[in-house]
Amino acid sequence: MNAPELVFVGIDVSKDTLELALDDHSPTRRMSNDVTGIAPLGEELLRLV
Repeated sequence: MNAPELVFVGIDVSKDTLELALDDHSPTRRMSNDVTGIAPLGEELLRLV
């Protein structure tokens, strides 16, 4: 049986923006800290599971 792959996610939260880091090799993604930014963030995180 194989162990599940671990994924570490970093989210920097500020009043106006969210910054998503998935690993050390990819650029971070910045989105607005409101409904229009949080929805794509949720979709991005769901792709990881």
